[in-house]
Amino acid sequence: MGLHLRNGSHSTRLIVIYRPPPNTKNGYTTSEFHLEFAHLIDSMAMGISN
Repeated sequence: MGLHLRNGSHSTRLIVIYRPPPNTKNGYTTSEFHLEFAHLIDSMAMGISN
C-alpha cells in the first residue's frame, strides 16, 4: 500500500510493506524478499525522476 502526499512544493511518499516471515510452508525466502525490495526501490526511483 502506498500514499503520496503533496503540499505546495513538498512531496512525501509513504509505502507500507508487509510480507509473512519466510518458512517452508509458504516458500518465501529472505533473499527473494531482498531482490523484490530492490526492484521496488528501483521502480520508485525511476518514477520519481520522471
